[in-house]
Formats: sequence, structure tokens, C-alpha cells
Amino acid sequence: MKIAPLLIVTMIFLAIIPGCLEDNEEYTTEFMANGMKVIYRRTSGETASAALFLKGGVRNLNKSNQGIEYFLFNLAIRGSEKYNKDELSAELSKMGSRLGVDVDKDRMTIYLACPSKYFSETWDIFVDVLLNPKLDENECEIVREQLISQAKFKRDHPDSRIWKVAGVQFFGSHPYSLEPRGTVECINRIKLRDLKECHSQNMATSNLLLVIVATEPERKIRQMVENAFGDLPEGNYKEGSLPEIPNILGLNVEQRKTATNYVVGYWKGPDPWSEKYYKTQVTAQVLNYYLSYLLREEIPLAYEVSAALQNKAEGYGYLYITTIEPELAVQLMFASVSQLALISFYYPDAMQDLIDSVVYTMETSYYSSKESVLYQAFNLGWFELLGGGWENEENYINYLKSVDAKDVGSSLSRWVKNVSFGMLGPARVDEEYFLGLNPELAQKKISQVISKKQVR
Repeated sequence: MKIAPLLIVTMIFLAIIPGCLEDNEEYTTEFMANGMKVIYRRTSGETASAALFLKGGVRNLNKSNQGIEYFLFNLAIRGSEKYNKDELSAELSKMGSRLGVDVDKDRMTIYLACPSKYFSETWDIFVDVLLNPKLDENECEIVREQLISQAKFKRDHPDSRIWKVAGVQFFGSHPYSLEPRGTVECINRIKLRDLKECHSQNMATSNLLLVIVATEPERKIRQMVENAFGDLPEGNYKEGSLPEIPNILGLNVEQRKTATNYVVGYWKGPDPWSEKYYKTQVTAQVLNYYLSYLLREEIPLAYEVSAALQNKAEGYGYLYITTIEPELAVQLMFASVSQLALISFYYPDAMQDLIDSVVYTMETSYYSSKESVLYQAFNLGWFELLGGGWENEENYINYLKSVDAKDVGSSLSRWVKNVSFGMLGPARVDEEYFLGLNPELAQKKISQVISKKQVR
């Protein structure tokens, strides 16, 4: 009989251990809640975040309603049925929490960021804003004016406008030609009733992905999510496939009296869930480093120059430069691509040194960004929606470190070609300079530039 108390204590201890372990463990998992996938990363930090992704992005839009989702959720976070704008602002400010909206071509995101100790309270506000937005007429007009101002800036500022100019031939009628933040004309056209209808259509769990990064035990998170989204309709959302980007070669020019010329060249890239994506991502950063060195230091033709692979469902990358000599600069960019490809094949050790340096920089930036729990939520969402599954996030750096000189040479030869250009600025240019590397034309332009400098 004396053993009984000890046995009871032991049984209680064993029952408590799993909960204690969970309360201290850091991990990432997934579960389904009423037809919606939820990714939960449990951390031990002082801040927490949640991001709700609406799938589809510009695939949900057409030419007449560009920006409607962005309009809707910028209005939604200004007040709910429970909290008017002032009350909402006061509650969030008191806790040091914030709500926000982000959008790109592949997804719409509404997020929260807060101190961990106020996650439950901020979550309640977040859910109320999502499910029961006030959508007030007066606030609607305030948001409309803000979005129109942003759209006008993007239309009128040359460093923003150039991306649209370059996309005319590259994207054609592809959904990526649409503006997820809207155009002046579309934002003016959208009515409050359109926003309410958009909200009703989007609040179906099959259209949603939820990512949470917090300190709460998983069992509590599951309950919070179920309580919030358990009554939503599941719907039957099916994300449509994207057509291939047309990538029509040539040059689209918009003449404008600016101090310099803005040039963007788009090129087709690999899809983000393929192994080739990571190889081309490193390749683009190698090219970015080389172009910066060549065109800003060795041959100072550029105010700004860059190259990158975009993280979109339909893969593409870009070359960008601002210069007073666009023809020569573009020819030197083409020459750089060819030269780096040759170095990769004939001097692989030298190229590998550059690759290792670039990957180290990418790794440092990646881990620095991961200090933000909001970045972690966005990153997990990107990998789940576009990168072949959130589990691939854990292997991201290993993918980058596996890239070698042969991969860079192959990526340059395979992808960074057939570049579709746009130019905005005062220069009168010959399209031939933008169709590919032409040593004869390049030499001709070099002679012209030298002659002009001698005359000066």
C-alpha cells in the first residue's frame, strides 16, 4: 500500500512531461483547419507574427479590377465591426503591435507583428479585421486617395515606370502584366460594393494559407485557429496555371526628358520549385557583382546597375542600369554574360572563389533577415506556395552552397539570353544594340564615345 502514493506521483509526472517538452521545444509543423493549411513555427523569441496568404495574386484579377484585393485589405485594417479606426489604432499602439498588407504578382498577404506576450490579444483583433471588416464609406475614399497617389508616383517616377515600359513586350498579355497594387483608372473605378463582394469571395478556406510564428504551445494555436476560421466556408478554389511568358525580343522605348536613361532587360528563368532555380539565383548574384564592378568602377558608365532572379511562380530575371550611354552599357552587359560563362568553363577555380564569396554574402543576409519573425512567416509562405513546400526552406542554404562553376556557366548560357528590353529617357538609340552581343557595333559605339569625350 505504501507504493501507491509513489505510483500516483510517477503517473502524474509522466503525464506532465510531454506538455513541458512541447512548451520548450522549437520546431515547424503543419496542420489542416477546416480545409485551410496552417504552418506553425514555434519559437522562443520576444516577438510573434502571423501572415494570411490569399492564393492566386494577379491570376485573380483582370484589366478592369487591378488592385481590388490590395484596396480591400488596406481598407479592412482600418476598422472592424468591433473596433472603429481610432479604437483599433489605440489598442494596437498600447501593445506595440501592428497590422499590415503586402502584395506581389503571386499572392496577397495580411499580417500581424507583435510582442509575444500580446499575441493572443493581437490575434483577436487580426481575426476580427479579417472576418468582420467595417468597410466604411468615408474610410474607403481616404484609402482610395492614398492608393491613387501611390499609383501616380509609380506611373510618373522614371525609376518605377521603367519596369512597366520593359514589361510591355516581355509580358505581353500575360497575367504578370497586371498591376496588383492597381492603376489610377482601376482604383477610381472600384466601388465599395465591389470591395464587399471581393471580401465575400476571398474568405473561403480553400483560398487561404496561414503561417504563424509564435511562442504559444501548438495545442493552443490549433484551438485559436479553429475558433477563428472553423465557420468559414471551404469553397472550391483551384489555382489556375500560368501561361508561358511570351518574352518577345526587342526594345520598347518611352522618350522622356530625364537626367539619365533607365534601362531594364527581362529574361526568362527557371521555375522556383526546380533545382535550376537555386543555381540561377546564385548565377544572377555573380552577374550582379561583376556588373557593379565593371560598370561602376572599371568603366564608370552606370549610376546604378544590378541583376537578379525574381522569386515568382513563373520564373524570370532582369538586368537594370541607369546610364547616359545606354547602347554601350547594354553591349558591355551582354559581353559580361559571355565572359563570365567562358571563365566558368575554362577557369572554374577562379569562378568558384567568386561563387563562394557571393554565397557567403547571401547566407549572411538570409540569417540576418531570419531574426525577424515576420520575415520567417513570409519566407515559409513563399516556399509553401511557390518553392515546392515549406520544408525546402530548411535546405535553402545547402542548395546555394551546392552551386559550382559549371552550374553558373550553364545558367548564363541557358537563361541570361533572349533579353527583352525597355528604355525610358532622352537618348535616341538603335534597337540593334539591344538584340544581343555584337562586337562590331560595340567597337563602333566605343569609338563614338571616345570621340565625344575628346571633343569635350
